[in-house]
Amino acid sequence: MKENSISKDFQKGLGMLNGKHYKKAIEFFQRDLDKEPDNYASLNNMGLAKSHVSIENNNISLLEEAIENFKQAICLVKNLDNDEFPIAEANLKWALEEYSKMESK
Repeated sequence: MKENSISKDFQKGLGMLNGKHYKKAIEFFQRDLDKEPDNYASLNNMGLAKSHVSIENNNISLLEEAIENFKQAICLVKNLDNDEFPIAEANLKWALEEYSKMESK
């Protein structure tokens, strides 16, 4: 992710995510990722939006996609910055807990 270059799609995605319009947020984060596939913040936020949609709709396959988004974001940060990404790690842990709940139903 380039420093100081937050795209309009990313900004709109954040607005949708904060407004709990999760399906719209996914669309905007996907557009951002189409332009900048290594944007770990978009991957993390898209995973968060997908997690919410999957829980609302009991859609385990979408939750699996969200888990992959979190894992990709964590890997990108480790590879690019040799650093940790605690928010994505916390989101991954939460999504895995939700996945476990869905699987046991």
